[in-house]
Formats: sequence, structure tokens, C-alpha cells
Amino acid sequence: WRLHVASGKAVDVVVAENTIFTAYTNGLHVLNRDTEEEELLTEVNGLSDIEISCLYYDSVEACVLVGYTNGNIDKITASSIYNIPAIKLASIPNSKKINRFKRQGPYVYVATDFCIAKLDLNKDEIKDTYYPTNGNKAILDVSFRKDSIYALTEDEMFVGYANNIALADPTQWIVDARLPIDNVNTYTDLEVINDSLFV
Repeated sequence: WRLHVASGKAVDVVVAENTIFTAYTNGLHVLNRDTEEEELLTEVNGLSDIEISCLYYDSVEACVLVGYTNGNIDKITASSIYNIPAIKLASIPNSKKINRFKRQGPYVYVATDFCIAKLDLNKDEIKDTYYPTNGNKAILDVSFRKDSIYALTEDEMFVGYANNIALADPTQWIVDARLPIDNVNTYTDLEVINDSLFV
């Protein structure tokens, strides 16, 4: 069997040391810049699922994370591909799409269409789950600044105290009034640069 990969539009791109990973909707192109060797990974020859939604290179664990629209996650290392299906298997009726990965300290935080998941890459397991919007809005991005954690939706931003052990409770999050609620455009990205937060 062969799976045709539509390569007309890239979903995401990451660089891991000397290797470039380019995600298409249903496949992952891997290019080694030193040897110029190429490989196309699909569900047929290594990936755990079909529809890729985002990529992330984690320099701490030296791995590439592949997020899928159904909540599945693959962890690609130099020697293996390991599946982390916890979000995909969650018993919720809403979309579980993986939107973004962000490392903070020992954990990688996963922004999904219903929550923020706290991922331990050492044990390949979800340690905690946060619900800034009570599962009613997709979390498009997550970021950290000083002692706060920020969750971005398409029209507003939520903030919580990063060390709060009760972040799973939606009442522990508040709407950040500094960012206007936008019903015309759509917010997409959240970044901290030189201790300033950019949306």
C-alpha cells in the first residue's frame, strides 16, 4: 500500500539540528541537510495517524513532536517514533485537535481545541489538564511570562497563576482585559520576546 501525500501546501516546518521536518496534511517530509537524504513518513511507514496539525522541536529531549487533528501525538527521536495517544483517547465529544506545543521548565504544554495538557516527555504521559475556557473554546496557543500562564483563543486571552495547583478548575482563569475581545479578526499566535507578550 502507498499513501499519496499532497505536498502543495505545508502545514508546519521545524528544524532539528541538521534535519528539516516539513508537515503536509497527511505526511511528513524529512530532509537531512548534511547528506541531502530525504524520507517521507506517513501512517503506512511510521506515523501513528493521518492528518497532521502542527510540529514542534524540543531541544531538551532532542525530539520532534507531531500533533494531529484528532488529538494524537507522535514523538520522533533519532532512533524511534513513539505514540502518545492520551488526548486522542480522552472521552470528550468536542474536537481534540492539537494546535501548539510550548516548553516551560520540565514540561511541554499542549494547546488543544478543548484544553491545555501538561506533557511529561521523560515518561511520555500527560501529567495534568487545564480548562481555561471550560472546554467551550479552542486554545490556539499557550505561553508563559513571569509567574503567569496565558491561553489564547480566537477572540480573547485567558491568564492564570502558573504555580496554581488548581488550574484544572476554569474559575482559576480570568479573561485578560488588556487584550480587547475581537469579534472581527482572529487571534492566532502568542509569543514572549524580551519579557514582552505579543499577540
